[in-house]
Amino acid sequence: MNEWSPAPERSYMFTWITALENLGQALSYSVGGSLDDIHKRPMDEWDRFNGICETGVSTTWSLNYYVAGFAGLVAGLSFLAIVSNTPDEMEGSYISAEELRYCRRYCKVDANTFTEKVTVTKSAEAPILAMLTNKAAWATGTLHFCFAWGVNVLLFYLPTYLEEYYQEGTELAGQLVAVSQLVAMAIGLATGLVADWLISTRLTVRQTRISVMAVCVCLFSAGMLVPFYVEDRMVGTGFALLALAVVPMAQAGYGANYADICPHYTLVLLSIFNSFANLSSPLSIFVEGNILGAHSFSVDQNWERAACLSVGIFFLGFLVYAGFMEGHPIQDIN
Repeated sequence: MNEWSPAPERSYMFTWITALENLGQALSYSVGGSLDDIHKRPMDEWDRFNGICETGVSTTWSLNYYVAGFAGLVAGLSFLAIVSNTPDEMEGSYISAEELRYCRRYCKVDANTFTEKVTVTKSAEAPILAMLTNKAAWATGTLHFCFAWGVNVLLFYLPTYLEEYYQEGTELAGQLVAVSQLVAMAIGLATGLVADWLISTRLTVRQTRISVMAVCVCLFSAGMLVPFYVEDRMVGTGFALLALAVVPMAQAGYGANYADICPHYTLVLLSIFNSFANLSSPLSIFVEGNILGAHSFSVDQNWERAACLSVGIFFLGFLVYAGFMEGHPIQDIN
């Protein structure tokens, strides 16, 4: 990744990566909901007693795994056939001479334009211990974890939320999420362009990354909490889906920051803290699932409590990030 992210376009590249994920998720939600709804059996006594699958129990849910597996196989083979480690390896094939010169000049350098550029040298080996003890790296990693918590809850529970809270069918709920993913894709790409423009004309990298994440926190909070305070169902649904817009947007914030502070070993640093952030997946599903399954509160109250927890965790991560993150390369971790 560090070999392919020129400093003037770093934010845009990171949002592009996640935007393509949004496209895949949009297809999976739309197609997945339709596959689920091909055939459903009526609720039995156990289903009624536990209050699940009120729209019927799908008997065709397994088709999702076969379709996704085949698509993944095609994508993987295409990746192996085309990808290369560095732009130099593609010289004379998929990259022009001008693009190659551009990559050689701007990749793995400080993106700041309003402060003195910081130049770091590459260590013989990735300084993993230094990465694990650097406060700026942990600031980014902490926000990554807290952000992933909220996103996991959104992606895992949003279709169920739309189905239970608004009594929508699986297919319609999936299509609503799919449309929101496409909108999020467009918003994310626009955010990447704006972030790069701000860095080149107005702000430092640090100021830009924090500003982007502040907007993400506001949008996520509005999307998670406003639906509980409006009576109009469509308005509430719109705000709930708005929370998904932060997924690609955040890549112009904390995502690109991995390359800002560690341009020579970006993937190593990202792998370490992405593994840490992945711990939020089982934790968030377990904790939030217990909140949603509580019998001492109504369904509406359970959803509100779960949303408040996700917003609080994201906000806490943002405070840590804003306090300790850096926007320039750090020699100790390169």
